[in-house]
Amino acid sequence: MGAVGAMEFFVRDGAAVGGRLTYAEEDHGFRFEAGSREELAGRLGDRGVTSVVLDTLQLEVDIASGDVLFAWGYFPLEAAETGELVVPEAREGRVRVVDEEPFEPGVSVGVPGERWRTSYDRTTGVVAVRLREAADAVFVRIADGVVLGVDGAELVAVWLGEENRLARGVGGGTIRG
Repeated sequence: MGAVGAMEFFVRDGAAVGGRLTYAEEDHGFRFEAGSREELAGRLGDRGVTSVVLDTLQLEVDIASGDVLFAWGYFPLEAAETGELVVPEAREGRVRVVDEEPFEPGVSVGVPGERWRTSYDRTTGVVAVRLREAADAVFVRIADGVVLGVDGAELVAVWLGEENRLARGVGGGTIRG
């Protein structure tokens, strides 16, 4: 994994990646299946992909565009805080990531920030990975089941769950604003 550097995240207009995010308890991990391989292939440039990571959670990035495409990876929830989560309102869009060092195919880079906190709503299956509470953050649904929270140019939250759980606005919020 590469060094953690001056990484910035930018919200932009665009369509979310269609598909399905699932969590396999037996594997302790998230998996994203694109709804259309053709659609996903159309989002990829010619420079390959990499991941920016929060511990072991991978955020897949197209190197050519810098777009974060979806989340996946080993991410055990046993140590997560549990309780009811209120899903923030989010708009559909894209998030571009830029690092001080160019991304290389297959070389993961850690997202800056210490003490990322993981919360898990056992009733709904929604997971929130947060650096801090970020009331002023912009929340963007980049893929079905994946919402990123960006405050300024800093990634401050990742919300994960089956799309229908997020879309219903578990706990009173809504994901489609």
